[in-house]
Amino acid sequence: MSQTLSIRPYYGGNYSFTRSGKGFENSPVYKCCMPIGGVNMGIMGELGLGKWDINIGYSWNSLAWGFKLQVPEIENYKGSRIESKRIIGYDSNQLAIGVNRSLGDVHRLFPIHSQSWIVRATQYLLKTRKPWEDKTSYLFQFRLKWLVGGAWNQISIGDKTKKFDNMISAQNGWVGDAGYYYHQNNISLYSGFAIQFIQKDRDRLRLDFLFNQGLKDAIKVDLNYTINDESANTSNSYYTQIYSRASFFVLRASYPIVIKRWNKEK
Repeated sequence: MSQTLSIRPYYGGNYSFTRSGKGFENSPVYKCCMPIGGVNMGIMGELGLGKWDINIGYSWNSLAWGFKLQVPEIENYKGSRIESKRIIGYDSNQLAIGVNRSLGDVHRLFPIHSQSWIVRATQYLLKTRKPWEDKTSYLFQFRLKWLVGGAWNQISIGDKTKKFDNMISAQNGWVGDAGYYYHQNNISLYSGFAIQFIQKDRDRLRLDFLFNQGLKDAIKVDLNYTINDESANTSNSYYTQIYSRASFFVLRASYPIVIKRWNKEK
């Protein structure tokens, strides 16, 4: 079986996750948390050793999630469901190392003939082709792979501690949010599977389906907000924290650029 050394540029999308701490259970306005899609792109070097591959690479991830503060409808101000949506966006620069393992044999779908039946029949009549030489190719040929590895993630959200604030108002009440971001780097593990398409016994396009799980919190957001109801002359303050480990699902496509191939089967 041939062995290869290649590089794989890749591009795809991700879907990140977060969780909220305590302090919002009795709040009538707080909605958390809203996962938001982002971009995953990078390049990896891969050493193919038959059924096993070893890879190391760099990726840039644009991650985001959010929460929503929503003022309830107020008496004498019907239809005034005012919203304040806050999107938390950040970048993750990831250095990863992992291994891939081929699972089973090559799968083949939709058989097609390499030549039309007219050409094949003519070759047979002219005795330039034998019936058993009629080779069938396939529209799709692929094998499944299992992917696993680890990564170091450098989280970037601007300043180490970044303040944000916002306010929305209604006729009889208002809600404001003010808080701070905190962020730090972390380590993550990933696992998933891939569909490796094959053409003429060579690897071509590959689709990766992965889940990346951070091992510790990478982002923390302190959130404060107050609801004033002038008609009832009341004011209620709330506080919570939102956490993220920079965990996300990712779907990406890559294509190999072969640098060297050796031990080729004859």
